Amino acid sequence: MDARYFYLADRQANRIYVWDGNPSNAVPPKVILEVQNPGRISSDGSFLAVAPFEGQDILLFRVETLGSVNQPIVLSGRG
Repeated sequence: MDARYFYLADRQANRIYVWDGNPSNAVPPKVILEVQNPGRISSDGSFLAVAPFEGQDILLFRVETLGSVNQPIVLSGRG
């Protein structure tokens, strides 16, 4: 969670659910990101960083464009 959004990774569904504020049964997620095998997630309010369970890539999503542009910046390589 950052100052605005709550994030929940669902590895079995290959998705990250994003709510504006606290999640609720009455309110669906604002954004659903398709991510293969999402593992650890972290947000500083500017970027959502996603480290999949497998591989060396780190995916960075710009928080301000979630919902309109869901294309990540991919950081990859050894180490």
